[in-house]
Amino acid sequence: MDKGKKDLKGSPSRDLFKQLHKKNMPGGFYACDIDLTLVDKEPAGIRALLDYKNFQDIVTFSEVIAYNQLMEYMPIYIIKSSREKIESGPFYIFQYVGGDWKPEPPKVTLNQILKCKDWKELTDWEREIRGYYA
Repeated sequence: MDKGKKDLKGSPSRDLFKQLHKKNMPGGFYACDIDLTLVDKEPAGIRALLDYKNFQDIVTFSEVIAYNQLMEYMPIYIIKSSREKIESGPFYIFQYVGGDWKPEPPKVTLNQILKCKDWKELTDWEREIRGYYA
């Protein structure tokens, strides 16, 4: 990956579109986004879905609906850290096991699988994920 691609951040126009979708669509037009999709070039395919959350963030009902369906095809991981530690770690990795979207807040089952102390350990974990599903 070249430096230009590595320096890319989220698109302000994408974030604006998501905000306007919430604002302009009828109340029942629910949506969610997935933070990061791990993709490999050879063999081409999706290895896992990642969602980053601060410790106080919950998995929303729309995410539960999406994850319940998507987990039939690939693993889903929730990575948690504090806002203050996102640049250094630690990172807590949970595998999404399932959830019920009906209660408020939704009932979600996550299994903590690892605590990575820094980005190097997170890289090592992701390397394993890519290897297991390649």
